[in-house]
Amino acid sequence: FKFASPSTHIAMWKQERLYKYIIDVDGIAWSSRFLYLLNLDMVIIKHASSFTDFCNEMLIPGKHYLTFSNEAELVEDIKFLIEKGDQYAMNMIKDRKKIAERYCSKDAQLVYLYALLNAYARLQRFKVTLDKNAVLITPHIKSVSVLEVLLMLFVFISIILCAHVC
Repeated sequence: FKFASPSTHIAMWKQERLYKYIIDVDGIAWSSRFLYLLNLDMVIIKHASSFTDFCNEMLIPGKHYLTFSNEAELVEDIKFLIEKGDQYAMNMIKDRKKIAERYCSKDAQLVYLYALLNAYARLQRFKVTLDKNAVLITPHIKSVSVLEVLLMLFVFISIILCAHVC
């Protein structure tokens, strides 16, 4: 095994060439890098989390990635992978990448957000109108992509829903 010092930042594509396994741990909220990890040629060992992303329901722990709740389980997962061998790991990666390409792509994410925002819009009880003080944004200002707007809306809606549920 190779260990990087805590101060060393290694790009994910470089990690893919150096390591067989990658550990994914949530931050303050869900792990936003999990979707990117799905397409890497590494076995993902993910910390168990109550946070989910739009395609988590299609991924099966134990088949597409491994989970752990504490350090002892992490050690057991790594021992398990070593005992099963590289072919087991390669099959896990191949199965996960098939699901990721089809259901966890940017296009799939846009479809999900579109459906989510439409469902949220149906719950609205007011008519959206333009404010009398609204200002037209001129084209010379850096534009924001549709994906960025949808992601910002998704985060905003998630915060609102979490505030009501939590």
